[in-house]
Amino acid sequence: MRQWQFVFTILVALLLLNSGCNGVFRGNDFEGVVAEIQENLVASDPFIYDSSNPRILNLSPKNTNEWFELAKQYRTELIAFDTANLVGNEKAQFDALLNYLNISLQRDSFMFHDYAISHLYGPHLSAPKFFEQKTIETRKDLNTYLDDLNDVEVRFGELVDGLEHRRKLGVVLPSFILRKVIAQCDSFAELPAEDCPFIRSFETKLAKIDLSEDEKKVLQAKCTETVSGSVNTGYKRLAAYLRQLEHQSVSVAGVWQLPKGEDYYGFTLRYYCGVENDPRQLYDLGKTQLAAIEGELAILNSMKGNGEETAIEQDAYPTESIQFRCYYAGLRLYEQYARIVSESSVDPSEKAAYLRTDQLSTIKLMVDIGIHQKQWLREQAVMFIKEHSNLMDLEAQQMVDEIVVKPGYYAAPKIVLMHLIELQQGRSAAEFLEELKEAGPTPLIRLQKPVSSSVEEV
Repeated sequence: MRQWQFVFTILVALLLLNSGCNGVFRGNDFEGVVAEIQENLVASDPFIYDSSNPRILNLSPKNTNEWFELAKQYRTELIAFDTANLVGNEKAQFDALLNYLNISLQRDSFMFHDYAISHLYGPHLSAPKFFEQKTIETRKDLNTYLDDLNDVEVRFGELVDGLEHRRKLGVVLPSFILRKVIAQCDSFAELPAEDCPFIRSFETKLAKIDLSEDEKKVLQAKCTETVSGSVNTGYKRLAAYLRQLEHQSVSVAGVWQLPKGEDYYGFTLRYYCGVENDPRQLYDLGKTQLAAIEGELAILNSMKGNGEETAIEQDAYPTESIQFRCYYAGLRLYEQYARIVSESSVDPSEKAAYLRTDQLSTIKLMVDIGIHQKQWLREQAVMFIKEHSNLMDLEAQQMVDEIVVKPGYYAAPKIVLMHLIELQQGRSAAEFLEELKEAGPTPLIRLQKPVSSSVEEV
């Protein structure tokens, strides 16, 4: 059985499902339930955008509603499931799976509050990656590739239906994000055949199949024809719709302006962090900590012989899903924090490296809350980042645009760090870290313990 470390209960479920669960549970009946949920629910989850596992989802309103109804059915099935025969870590894994369904169903009131597409995610970006990763070993695989290509226009049409449904509800991308997406669609539609990822990928895979040259030429021609037809038409129609949508968009960003926007933002924080918190309290705490971090950095920078800062390790943990990236980013920060506060003598450059990483995560927390709860303008957020970091103007703009389209996501790592420090109280950081390692999955979502102002500073 794979050993998962330092994960929220909900995140355990997501990783188990995303990576497949054959052989994980001893109970055959439960294995069947998990496999069915994986195939019919998780694989089509319309709210998980993961570039490492690109999918061309059906994002039509009809399909989204059907997904929620199916999630409700599976939740009912799990609640009725007899867990008496589950042993060891299996019960915790069962609880994790149920938590995944519970928190997914909390989105019921905000089913169409997400943007469905942006310059960071969406079928227009996942489609090329999806075809690049398709395995082709036989002639049948080649035909499947071409059939799937022919469906791209349909998938994009479903996306337009979803975007139109959101428009009627008042959920429209800010104009500065829409323009980026339009440019991406135009770029794909105008690519020459030799640069087109759909055609290039097909030709590379075709070259490895044992077919005559004449057969290959016929298939190449069919691929080019399909891309020129279904694929390019899909991109052009999507771009045309987005141009119409731009007339109804505004430059103001933030989910505060959506119906039930405050409740929705609270949900996004729960979704990515697994714990309940008051954004206002988080912002005030972030403001206090940012001032303390900058004060310590000023002292360190004034010290002679500070030397070069030590690089922070960024790949200590897996990042299979978006939710896991949130948690592991916070956990990496906590491990660095634990090392800094546990050692009697810390190299100034190492401490400065940690503080700068923590500084950036705190900035992201405050900007996330600033945009989505405090009604900051984009320019205000960009200026805040530039004032409190070494980022250039373009980098600050890019950070703001990322935060705009994924509310709650970029605030999560700092929130995770603060909760781990809070939960550590009464023990040393080193002791708590060892306890977490020995305990395995840490169900922070069950604790629902709000961050207090007593969080220890470095």
